[in-house]
Amino acid sequence: IDKYIQGLDYNKNNVLVYHGDAVTNVPPRKGYKDGNEYIVVEKKKKSINQNNADIQVVNAISSLTYPGALVKANSELVENQPDVLPVKRDSLTLSIDLPGMTNQDNKIVVKNATKSNVNNAVNTLVERWNEKYAQAYPNVSAKFDYDDEMAYSESQLIAKFGTAFKAVNNSLNVNFGAISEGKMQEEVISFKQIYYNVNVNEPTRPSRFFGKAVTKEQL
Repeated sequence: IDKYIQGLDYNKNNVLVYHGDAVTNVPPRKGYKDGNEYIVVEKKKKSINQNNADIQVVNAISSLTYPGALVKANSELVENQPDVLPVKRDSLTLSIDLPGMTNQDNKIVVKNATKSNVNNAVNTLVERWNEKYAQAYPNVSAKFDYDDEMAYSESQLIAKFGTAFKAVNNSLNVNFGAISEGKMQEEVISFKQIYYNVNVNEPTRPSRFFGKAVTKEQL
């Protein structure tokens, strides 16, 4: 498995690429007559600084993923619908960054790294902190992330907030048709409040992610 993974040959520029709106060189201004009015359309190129491009891109599909999950790097992942590899996993070491945890109390080993076992291990770490350290740290400082953007198109907001926006937009119901016609304006605000992070120790080699009986044909 190590030789197989390390020997993979692919174009990194074609992996996990989102195909948004096509951009071509167009006249910056054009006009047309509409009844008694002469309408001028001005086109401007906009750039987006995506400050929150992180693993939280999968927050809309948390029912499928978990800390240490292995998913296929394909178009489904870009569309926020990851394919989890259905193979036997090796053990994982999880750690949590809640304050005060000492003497390796912030770590736990999951022998069979399935979704349910990993989630149970995370709950165990949180319960351990509540029982032994919570009284000494009654006010845990949260990490805040705030961002906002005026809505112009779905692809623009996906570039800004990540592909998770495509799933979230079903509940937001942003009316892009009315926005493009100039009938309304809408602003989208992203707000996150994070109290702790769960980390997975990196293995010494790729095969350590998988059970000993897993073969490269299963990948």
